[in-house]
Parts: sequence; structure tokens; C-alpha cells
Amino acid sequence: MAYDISVQTLIYRGDVLFADLGTMRWFGVSEKVRWWLAGSCKTTAFWLIGLSESTRPDDDYTLKYRTRIDANGMVVSDTGLLEFPHLSYVDLIRFERWAVNQLTEMTDLFADEHVATATSVRHRSKFRAIMALAWQRLHLGESK
Repeated sequence: MAYDISVQTLIYRGDVLFADLGTMRWFGVSEKVRWWLAGSCKTTAFWLIGLSESTRPDDDYTLKYRTRIDANGMVVSDTGLLEFPHLSYVDLIRFERWAVNQLTEMTDLFADEHVATATSVRHRSKFRAIMALAWQRLHLGESK
């Protein structure tokens, strides 16, 4: 069975959204990757629980993250938005580095299962690419 996975991460400073690290999504994920992610999420949650609590009001952040797994249009698992309050900025940076490492591992697992070899490639024209981006930007400006 193939799964669709999404991971959302938000950081608040007080009641104000400080950073929206976005929602990362993978489609067609295998059981092996799904189980790896489940273990990673549990490990991350326990790692966050083990961090010290900030006691300084000017250095008090809340990390919120959610992991959702779907299969065939049905929700298999949804953690909801888990909150880890009273983190220091230093610990937020540690979390971001931790998360990048975890996501790199997951991306490697996912990529191993979705390897595609390029049958034909050609050198990309930088001039054409720049012109295409300029054209897109010009037309985006018109829609405002």
C-alpha cells in the first residue's frame, strides 16, 4: 500500500507566529518509509520533551508540529498539532538542525524507492531560463 505523508511545523513566540516552516509532503510512500517516519516522530517528541524549559519571557517559544498519513483518501494517522512550549531560541535552532537531519534521512529513503534514470538530457540554456523567469515575473506583476 502507498501512503501520502505531510509534516507541518510552526513556531510561536508568545501568541505571535514567529516562523512557519511549511508543510512538507511526500506521495506514494512505502510501508518501510511510513514506519521509519513513525519512529522518527516518536524519537523527536521524546527528544523535545527532554529539553529544558525556558524561564525567560523574552526567550520563550512554542514549537508546534503535526504529522498526517493518508492512504486511498482515508486518514490513517493524524497527530493533530502537538505543542512543545517554553523552548529557548537555542533549543529551537537545535530542533531545526535535528529536523533537517531527520528529513534528509527520510528523503534518502524515499529517493531510494523512486529512483528514475534520465533517458535523455541536454544542457540547460541559462539565457532561456532567465528569460522564462523574467516573463513569469512580468505576468505575475500584472495579476496584482
